[in-house]
Amino acid sequence: MEPPVIPKTEKQLKEDLGDCIMGSSYVYSLLGCAVAIPLGIRRKSLMPLVFLGCTGGLLDLIQGYRSCLEQQRALDEFRERQKREFG
Repeated sequence: MEPPVIPKTEKQLKEDLGDCIMGSSYVYSLLGCAVAIPLGIRRKSLMPLVFLGCTGGLLDLIQGYRSCLEQQRALDEFRERQKREFG
């Protein structure tokens, strides 16, 4: 017999979504920095590191958001249920 499922609160669902998004990927950030370091050394500038590092970080966040759609749906369903129940 399975234990009863305890419904999560909105705070718990938000934390789950945030953890999923932030912990999902770091590949693009590392790749951006790996490409930018030799360019920065060659050009004697930090601009490639800033630009490619930020671009990689943005791509990681987008990828993380797309991979965490299940948590996003759970949060949206919770909010809709709250609207219906409490107006």
